[in-house]
Amino acid sequence: MLTEEEVRYVIYAFTGYFTPRFFSQALLAVLLFLAFYALLYLLIALVTAAAVRLGKLFRTDLLDLLLYETQRPLTFLAVAVSAYFAADMVFPSSSFAGRSLFDLFAIALVILSGIIIANVVDAFMVWYGRRLAESPENGRSAEELFPMLRKIAIIAIYVGVLALVLSLLGVEVAPLIAGLGIAGLAVALALQDTLSNFFAGLYLLADKPVRVGDFVRLSDGTEGIVREIGWRSTKITVPDGNDLILPNSLLAQEKILNYDTPERAMRVTVQVDVAYDSDLDKAEAALKRAAEKVISETSGGVKKQKPVIRLAQLGEFSLKYAVCFYAEDFKYQWPLKHAMHKEILRELRKEGIEIPFPTRVVSFKRGEVH
Repeated sequence: MLTEEEVRYVIYAFTGYFTPRFFSQALLAVLLFLAFYALLYLLIALVTAAAVRLGKLFRTDLLDLLLYETQRPLTFLAVAVSAYFAADMVFPSSSFAGRSLFDLFAIALVILSGIIIANVVDAFMVWYGRRLAESPENGRSAEELFPMLRKIAIIAIYVGVLALVLSLLGVEVAPLIAGLGIAGLAVALALQDTLSNFFAGLYLLADKPVRVGDFVRLSDGTEGIVREIGWRSTKITVPDGNDLILPNSLLAQEKILNYDTPERAMRVTVQVDVAYDSDLDKAEAALKRAAEKVISETSGGVKKQKPVIRLAQLGEFSLKYAVCFYAEDFKYQWPLKHAMHKEILRELRKEGIEIPFPTRVVSFKRGEVH
């Protein structure tokens, strides 16, 4: 329990600080705050209305995204500015926790400005990513690359804001940065392989030698569809349905055959052997009929590209023809080859053209057999 003397001291201190003059100053500060905030709110409303009109005039949703991302931090900034000017006009020499009003306002201004800048950068990257996503050439790259770039940009902005705030609080930033640099070097050496894969992943997303959905062949003959490009590894789904997980640093050094670039249509070649004593005109006509029928009746064939029949090689026991045609996508090559083999066999049998088995003629001169 407080003694009577202690109670009197508390009452004296309270009444000595909260005087009628203090209450009149506090009321004036509140009125000034409301006046400044009303002016700033009106200014923000006018800018918002102008931005909406400009967005409709230029038919862009960029300004709408900027307004959505900056509306709340701008409101907080208006509150901070109004509070500072009102307090500075009424209580010019006031301080809190050993900091002047200007120091506190500067810290709040740096933090809110950093949030606004981060939101503006994020809105711009979202808008630009959407525009790239509408392009058939860059759509998949935008979906892969932009989320990572957005995170890196926002983290960099907040790190800069943190450094400025520490500097305003009187913390020596240079030694801290030097210490972080040494620690970062140690971490980089410990995570050398991981960082190598990370930066190789950034290279794959930026340079786009492969993209998600591409059908590729590696230097060792492995084929498959690129299913995912992550920060550490790339997943390639091979034809048997399993995933080949390849570190990004190794994939960046691979010799890659990408069947989807520069366009998705790919040439397919079917080899056919016919006997040497065949009528070549009949054989070529039969192969041409078979190829044209398959391309016209089977889905996935590029109909504007006519099949090409070429005598590719004079083999040991047969004439080797190459039937060349185009598939719309790599996944159509197998059904097209299946249909092509069946139709070629049917046409050759119809014409009585033989597909020879491997044979070898061996002759001996008299007197050389022992």
